[in-house]
Amino acid sequence: MTKAEFPTTQPLATPALGEPYLLTPGPLTTSKATKEAMLRDWGSWDGAFNQVTAEVRQKLLSMAGVEDDSFACVPLQGSGSYSVEAALATAIPRDGKALVLMNGAYGQRAKKICDIAGRAAVVMETPEDTPPDLAAKVTGRAKYAEDFRADGMLFCRLLTSTMPHARVKRLDTSAALALPGVKAILTADDMPGAATGATA
Repeated sequence: MTKAEFPTTQPLATPALGEPYLLTPGPLTTSKATKEAMLRDWGSWDGAFNQVTAEVRQKLLSMAGVEDDSFACVPLQGSGSYSVEAALATAIPRDGKALVLMNGAYGQRAKKICDIAGRAAVVMETPEDTPPDLAAKVTGRAKYAEDFRADGMLFCRLLTSTMPHARVKRLDTSAALALPGVKAILTADDMPGAATGATA
C-alpha cells in the first residue's frame, strides 16, 4: 500500500526521526511525544507514578462512559496477546459467548484463546482489506451460504441410518426417487471403489 492509498482523511505526518512509515502496530508506531515521555524512569511505588496511573485509569473509565465506582480499570503490563487473553478469560463468564472479528492472525489467536479458556465464540471472518459489516449481521441483512440461490441449483441432504448397529442387506431407493424434485440418490454403491469394497 502506498502513502496515497492509505485510508485516512488527514495527511500522514513525516516521522520525526526520519524512519520509514511502518504499518506494524505497537512500539513501531508510537509517537515521538510518547517515546520522549518514556525516557523518564519511574518508581513503581512513587507518588507521582501512582498519580499518573490513577489519572490514566480514570480517563479510560470516562472513555467507556463510567462515571461512578461500579467498574475499575486495571492496567496490565505485557504483550497485546497477554492483555487479550486476560480480557477474554475474565470479562466473559463461563456460560457467555464472544464475537471474534477475524481478518488475520490476531483474530485467529483470539479464537484459540477462547477455545483454550473454555469460552464459546462466534467467528465473523472477513478478508484483511474488508471491514466487517456488523450492522448487516445484527439486522439480518447479511447473506449466508443458505441465502444464495442460482438457476438449476441442486440441494443435497444426508440421510443416515436410524439403527446404531445393523447390517444393511438391501436398500430400496425407488420410492424416494419418485418424489417430486428428487434428481438423484447416491448410496455407498455409487462411491469410488465400491466394486472392490474400498469405500471407507
